[in-house]
Order: sequence, then structure tokens, then C-alpha cells
Amino acid sequence: KLSTQRKDAEEAATQVEQLKDNLTHGFVFADIGRVALGTTFGTLYELVCVISNFSFSINYQILFGKSFYHLVYPATEKEFESVHNGTTLELGSAHPAMLTLFVLLPLPLFVAFCFFRDYRQFSALSFASAFTLIAGMMVTLVFVSIG
Repeated sequence: KLSTQRKDAEEAATQVEQLKDNLTHGFVFADIGRVALGTTFGTLYELVCVISNFSFSINYQILFGKSFYHLVYPATEKEFESVHNGTTLELGSAHPAMLTLFVLLPLPLFVAFCFFRDYRQFSALSFASAFTLIAGMMVTLVFVSIG
């Protein structure tokens, strides 16, 4: 009877060690979904995350391209008068194919980022991104409050 209790205690200690390893090395929300609701919901969660991240990436790519395009080829006051929605801005003085070029311009950089396996390498880039977003928000607030 004592040996059975000892084996049970050793198994429990092993399970606790495995749980500690999982919690400190790669326990993600999909794992929580699998534990709480089963494999189907864990897989569903990962699918929803992939769709969300893919959609965000595509939209961000288009937004970046249009912003960069309008930075290089700014629209005139006359073009802004007829705009009802910010997404329907008229193209500036360049050929419309230039907009496609500006949307695809950062693609090689994004492909290169795909080869990084450790997200900690992006911490400086994330900080710079957050800083520029805050600076852009401040410039927008000043612009809106002036006019």
C-alpha cells in the first residue's frame, strides 16, 4: 500500500512538472480552448485567429500603400472637395499603377520577417511602431482641434 501511494505521488509530481513546463513554455489561448472545450474549439479558435490576422495584414498593407502614395503624390484641394468618404480619394498626378506599386513595395520586407522564429526580436520594431502610432494620433488631435 505504501508503494502505491509513493507511485501516485511520483506521478502527481511528474504531472505538476509537465504543467509547469507547459505554462512557462508555449501555453497559448488555443491550449486553454482545447482543455476547456475540447479539440474542436481549440482548432476553431486557431482558425479564427488566422483569418483575423490575415485580414488585418491585408488591410494594413493597403492602408500603408495608400498613405505612402498620398504622401508622395498629394491630392489637391479641388480633389478633396468632392470626397465623401476618405477611402475614395482621387489619385494624384501619377499613373494609377503607381498605387499598386506602393501597396506592394514593403512586401519583400514582410516576407523576410516571416523567417524570424522568435517574436522577441521584434520588440524594438514594436516599440517604434507604437511610438509612431501615438505621434500620429497626437498630430491628428492637433490638426482636428485647430480646424
